[in-house]
Amino acid sequence: MYRLKKSNIERVVLSETARDDLLSSGFELLVSKKEESGNVKPLEEMTIEELRDYAKEKAIDVGKSTSISGILEKIKEHEIE
Repeated sequence: MYRLKKSNIERVVLSETARDDLLSSGFELLVSKKEESGNVKPLEEMTIEELRDYAKEKAIDVGKSTSISGILEKIKEHEIE
């Protein structure tokens, strides 16, 4: 997982490709998965509650999604932006 920031916009991406795209468009790397403290669970292994908390933390609107797959889809859509 990579956290990047540009002005007041912060993005979290999972892939190196997405990270590189954001870096090339002026984003600054804040935290990489190697620098994260503690064990970070992969999104695919999180419960619905953990996914909702993750989305809330990252200011991702999951709408009325109630399933793991629905919430994951919303999170991944946000990370692509």
